[in-house]
Parts: sequence; structure tokens; C-alpha cells
Amino acid sequence: MQYTKDELAVIFIDSFDFLDYKCKNTVIDAYIDTGSLKDALNQNSVTSVISNEKLCQVVSCLTKDYIDDLVNVMDKQDVVAVTKFSKNYPINLTSITEPPFILYAKGNLSLLDKTNVLAIVGSRKSLPASKAIGVNYAKTLAQAGMVIVTGIAEGVEEEILKSTYDLGNIISVTAGGLDMVYPKQNAKLFSSVQQKGLCLTEQRLGFKPMPYHYPFRNRIIAGLARGVLVVSAGLKSGTMHTVSYALDNGKDIFAIPYSIGISSGEGCNSLIKSGAYLTDTPQDIADFYGVKLFQELPSMTDDERIIYDAVKEAGSIHIEKLCEVLQIPTEKLLTKLLMLELKGLIVKNAGNYYSCI
Repeated sequence: MQYTKDELAVIFIDSFDFLDYKCKNTVIDAYIDTGSLKDALNQNSVTSVISNEKLCQVVSCLTKDYIDDLVNVMDKQDVVAVTKFSKNYPINLTSITEPPFILYAKGNLSLLDKTNVLAIVGSRKSLPASKAIGVNYAKTLAQAGMVIVTGIAEGVEEEILKSTYDLGNIISVTAGGLDMVYPKQNAKLFSSVQQKGLCLTEQRLGFKPMPYHYPFRNRIIAGLARGVLVVSAGLKSGTMHTVSYALDNGKDIFAIPYSIGISSGEGCNSLIKSGAYLTDTPQDIADFYGVKLFQELPSMTDDERIIYDAVKEAGSIHIEKLCEVLQIPTEKLLTKLLMLELKGLIVKNAGNYYSCI
């Protein structure tokens, strides 16, 4: 990968783990003013925020060999550094508070040029129905051309990636280096996303994610998007932190409504009370952003279509009530319901209730 002088300056500064975001950004600002890394490191603005000992370490590494090594390590793993000076730096990030000065990317870089991006977030401890709802929104809107951005955590994010990565319009943002995926069991899934979609992080290769890195990651998820869909959230959760970043930066907030007493939906209901857009179908978001949906249902037998229509009309229905309505024996109905579940048309909820996705 060929980088410009300005891009290499950012790659160099970001390589020092003992410098925090503020220090690195100060050096980059000084570099913009001087046009030289050497001169930038001598500026008062820099020497006032970085100790002499640390500054000496940085200066001692200011060599062509050191910078070449940084680039070679990335090249060997097909990782591309996208800096604030890069032509493909996401425009949606340029206007947020404390935008990342560098992103490490692997996959389809053309997705960074897209502006019609929707973030979909949800709690790790989500109901099966909530996960299914998140998947439905992600697949439907991705098929319509919107880019979906999410994390890599268990629950809603994991299910969205599993069902959407082959569509291509998906970005997954992680809190550590691209080779340090957490949870580890999702490393293979993360790799699959890179085949057609895109994986992003603010952290260098080899950088292990720490708990305090997740809020930083969340600001990128919110920043990349025009709006954020909250599929599930407790009142105090990482999901709500993502929403806070989105609200602070003027993003649209959409939330799925929940029944009373469901803890993983309390955050959603609270957001709706505070003015978030209530949504119960992907069409709501498509209409909001002027996107035309294309959604073709999987083929169904005549019996399956009758059952599907009955469940759809009811909204949510118990198995016994469905047997009564359709006059179908329980054993036969369960077989048909299972086929509809496998086709991704309905979902079984707690207490033997069924609803359409």
C-alpha cells in the first residue's frame, strides 16, 4: 500500500502506545501547521503535553526504516490505514466530536465512501425475538442498498453479522486490533465479514481490547451512521452509551417498542418517551431516508402460507390458540411452524408464542 507523506505521519504518531488520543492529536495538529514531523515535535504545544522522556523516544524512532516496518506489518495482513488525510476517510466522521485520526481497515474499502449508513445496536442479553428483529432490519435495509454498521459482540450484533455478511453492505467495528477480536469465538465470523464487507478499528494490530476502549468504539459506530436503530437496551448499558454519542452529534435515533416488564427493552421505551422514532418495521426507516425496499418472501407451501398469514394477522399468538384458529392438530402444526422458522419467516418466543419476523 502506497501512502502519502501526511498519511505516514499519522501512522507514525499512532504507533506509540504511551501517547494518548490528546497527545497524538496535538502532534498531528502541529504537523499540519509545520508540514514536518521533526518540526512538529519541537512545537511548544507538543512539548507542553508530552514529557521529555517520551518525546525523546518518539524522536529516536523518526526514521524511514521504522515507518517502513509499520507499513510492512499492515501489508502482510492486508490491513489498510485510513487517516484523516486520506481521500476515503468517511465523511460522516468528519463532523463528530473527537473524530478518530486513523482507522485500520480490512475488506471492502468502498463502503467508506457511502453516506447512507445505519447503525444497529442491541444488548448482549437480548430475547430471541429481538435478535430476529435486528436481523430482519439489517437484511432488509442492506438488500435495499443501505450500509449497516454494528459491533462484534454476542447477542444482536453477532446475529446481524451472521445473517448479513454475505450481502456485502456491512461494517463491523471492533474495540481492539483487527487481529485481537473479542469475543474470541467470533474471530472466524469477523474474518467472514472482511470477504465482502468491511472491518474497522481505531487500534493498531496486536492491541488487546480493554473495557474502557468500548466507549471509544461506540463513538465510531454512531459517527459513521446517519441514524442509530436500538433493537434492545437496558436503561444502563453500553448500547445507551452509543445512543448518547449519536444524540450529541445530531444523529437520528430509532427504537423498537417493548411490552412492560422486559428489562432488555426498558432503554428502548425510555428513548421513545424522550423523542426517538418508534419503529416496528424496516419500512419506517426506509421511508425516513427515501430508500426503496426490495423484500421477497421465501417460497411457502399452501399450508405454510395459511399458517404464516394467521400468525402475521395475530401479531403474536400462542400455539394452542393457533391450533384452535386453524383447526390443525398440534403435532402437524409444530412441524409446519418449524419449517417457517427455518425459512426465517417466524420466530418462537417465550411461553410458546409465535410471531412473524
